[in-house]
Amino acid sequence: MSDTWYFLINLLICGSTRSGKTWAELKRLVKAAEDGNIALVVIDPHKDSLAGPLLSHLVARGMWRRVLFERLADLFRVLSWEFLTASPAKDPLIRYAENESNIRAFIDVLCRRRQIDSIAATPLIEEWVLDVLWLYVEQDRPTPLTDIQFAFEPRHPKLRQLIDHCRNPEIASKFQAVALGKTRRSQFAAAARLIKSVCSSPAFAVRCASNPSFNLGRHLDNAGIVIVEGGGATLSDDAMRIMMGSVILQVIRYVRARPTPYPPVVLVVDEATNAGLIGASGFETRALAECAKMGLHIHILVQQLNFPTAAITDAVLANTLAHEWFFNANAAVRRQAAIDLGDREYADVIGRFKVGERAVKYKNIVYSEYVTPLDDPWGFEGLAERKAKRALLDIQARPEYRTPEPRTSQFNNDDEDDNGPSEDNNPQVGI
Repeated sequence: MSDTWYFLINLLICGSTRSGKTWAELKRLVKAAEDGNIALVVIDPHKDSLAGPLLSHLVARGMWRRVLFERLADLFRVLSWEFLTASPAKDPLIRYAENESNIRAFIDVLCRRRQIDSIAATPLIEEWVLDVLWLYVEQDRPTPLTDIQFAFEPRHPKLRQLIDHCRNPEIASKFQAVALGKTRRSQFAAAARLIKSVCSSPAFAVRCASNPSFNLGRHLDNAGIVIVEGGGATLSDDAMRIMMGSVILQVIRYVRARPTPYPPVVLVVDEATNAGLIGASGFETRALAECAKMGLHIHILVQQLNFPTAAITDAVLANTLAHEWFFNANAAVRRQAAIDLGDREYADVIGRFKVGERAVKYKNIVYSEYVTPLDDPWGFEGLAERKAKRALLDIQARPEYRTPEPRTSQFNNDDEDDNGPSEDNNPQVGI
């Protein structure tokens, strides 16, 4: 059976490193892109794993103009994002409900930095993190998300600006007490450290602007392709996890809010468990259950089923229509696969799979097959990489990308001179 015909379904792909699961998904994504009427969002924590080869094949097929490629380790030509979206609703009750949902989802992403399920067990942290995010979404003018780190600094001028432009008198009054020194620092110190740790990441800060540099929904409406890659030693796992998690939330919110389920959107999350991109709150698994009818199809790639909780694991298995099992060195995972496939002999069979072999369960049908990799798109060694590098430079020259301003106090909060990067620092572009 073809390995590309069912890209418009929720899909779970499980296999060890170098088992062939990435090239199988690459083949499927290229086929989906060639359809021309499907939007793609690919989240890849690793460099040169899925994202780079996908860009190479899209360039070879002349589809690079549909692509926005974001390597989160880059600091020079970047997209600016709305990592936390304020509701545009005019009705105050609808706006409150949407803002609360957005804030709760963003807090879930923040929790993944500390690898905890929730901050509900620490009421004081929860209270202040909630309030500072409310302070942000209630601003009456565009404001960079990184400004919230100054909400806990009584003498900082940005705190005064945040208070003056807050539409919620109750929240403004709470931070007015901070500004006047009437609230003990011990009350909010832990929350301030959590917010500061996020906002002080250079990779995160350069992507936070007063206004986003592009409209994600409009790009996807035009069957656009968004590829977000981690890559690079300069990017911390914490910053990567928060940014990628926020992009996933934006895609899900876009699908929920749009008036029609077209074009279909395929959201691919590679290394979903190892990178902490599926949270314990169930936001992503609820999307698996609810958003297929809205035109969202999620592909989850993992090495093992180590999701945050057993309930999340069950939800992923229950709400993915097809499961693909590649070679796995972990005997416990092979036993889970055998249970899923309905035959305990698969525990041994999967342990003998060669690269590219897989067992597939689609609804109540189970079969085994070999996935052939895509051929080199150019046929000359190194040419695909050079073509992709050239195309990436052209992509990053578009108006959707921006060159961040020299470093400011968002990176260095003391009074020392900070001249930012020198003119000799050029973007490091590669695949």
